[in-house]
Amino acid sequence: MKIRYTPRARDDLAGIYSYLDQRSPAIRLLADFPFIAPMTEDPGVYELSMIRHPYRVYYRVEADEVRIVHVRHASRERPESNEF
Repeated sequence: MKIRYTPRARDDLAGIYSYLDQRSPAIRLLADFPFIAPMTEDPGVYELSMIRHPYRVYYRVEADEVRIVHVRHASRERPESNEF
């Protein structure tokens, strides 16, 4: 069975990302301090815990870019390494 997102659901997801991007100084700090968060057990993947928001941001540092690979609610278990 296929999973399909409606335009409204896609807008909801975009709104969550926009909210975090605008209101979380920690994410903006990654541009200047990409190694501010601890590395996970997975080589090259860092885990940034949000202070005021119940989210964890998983990212990689690749050349001159911080690539956010996963955003997860803090109440959920940490993802398996094959999810990155």
